[in-house]
Amino acid sequence: MNFRLAGSKATRVHLRALGEGDEQWKSGKADIKFAIMFDDAEASVFFIRFSIDLLIENTPKTGLSVDYVSRFECSKPLTEAEKTSHFVTRNAPAIAFPFLRSYIAHVGLMAGYTPIVLPPINFAGDVVVAVDEASSNAGGPKD
Repeated sequence: MNFRLAGSKATRVHLRALGEGDEQWKSGKADIKFAIMFDDAEASVFFIRFSIDLLIENTPKTGLSVDYVSRFECSKPLTEAEKTSHFVTRNAPAIAFPFLRSYIAHVGLMAGYTPIVLPPINFAGDVVVAVDEASSNAGGPKD
């Protein structure tokens, strides 16, 4: 079976200066999560949804939150076994993540901040994967 990254887009971007009551932002750390979503209407499509919260250490301190969705297309419908395969749970996020890293760097740069470089992630390691079979494309790219 052939897989391809068909497109990616940011579905939510929130950039704001932080005040005293913003304890949810951990100094200098990026909170990066991802989930795998399947679309019952299109059995040959799946999505990787990343959610990121990070603190930009500038004056004033600034928080950046981004939801980013990458759409993958397959040459035939995914079986239940393929939905939990190494490609879907490890390789697909690793393929999509560099595009997200680039997006974050450009958002920060265009907003006037020093370059924001997300840390690399070893998706082949012990990464917790959330699989959401009940959701449809949840705002995924149609491009």
